[in-house]
Amino acid sequence: FSSAHSEVFSPNKAMNIIEQISGLSFEVNDYPSEEYTDGKTHIFINRDLLLTGAEWYTGLESNEFGSAFEANGIVWTAPGDLLMGNSYTIVHELCHALMARQSPWYHGVLLNEGFAEYTAYLVLLEMEEKHPGLAVCFDESATSINNMFMSYEELYEQPIEYWFENSYEYAGNGNYAVGFRFMAYLHDVYGDYTSWIVNFEKEYPFKDKNQIDDESALEQRITILKQTYGEDVLDNFYPWLKEHVNDFEEQERKMIDISDLQEI
Repeated sequence: FSSAHSEVFSPNKAMNIIEQISGLSFEVNDYPSEEYTDGKTHIFINRDLLLTGAEWYTGLESNEFGSAFEANGIVWTAPGDLLMGNSYTIVHELCHALMARQSPWYHGVLLNEGFAEYTAYLVLLEMEEKHPGLAVCFDESATSINNMFMSYEELYEQPIEYWFENSYEYAGNGNYAVGFRFMAYLHDVYGDYTSWIVNFEKEYPFKDKNQIDDESALEQRITILKQTYGEDVLDNFYPWLKEHVNDFEEQERKMIDISDLQEI
């Protein structure tokens, strides 16, 4: 994408902003896949991502839209995810790739998806403020907030540790929504929502894993979070959320001015 603001959307530019926002680097702890061993983060746009769940929503074939994922630091996305106003899917998946560069462990939906969605939200905010020529090619930052709507009553019935491993079904995006708020909590209270990832890798190096799957143990996640932010980090999340619940209310979408858009 390019616009009259003389900024061209490229994966490298997006990756630079993601690094600036998160304080993490795509260049560390590379665990390449067996197929791609050059240490780079690859992005593949592929019609053959036969994932399900989008056909009824878009009217397009499911492999044209809404099929995106990250694996082994590699981002896969469908052609429909390049459509203007939906391209932040790529940013979300790049955030997964960034997290994998620090530590390839899978920490469950809440932490992994919360990190990716919250970082993507911050990147969209940054683009809107400082890179309008890029922002016009993406959806609004308000979309990240609106996609994360949820009911709170059921959340508080269980400690947050419970939702680290159990499905939260009272939100449009389930544990994505809870994780989004948890990352915002770490960012607001501790000024840092990423150090736990680096610390986890130091304490539990992925190369030394002695289990069959790649999912970290719940007790390990809890241990690292407490070591990084303090013993009360989990206990204080719900009180904080109750005070900041209005921060996550649905935002009115603005009309994106695309008059400067020259070429797609």
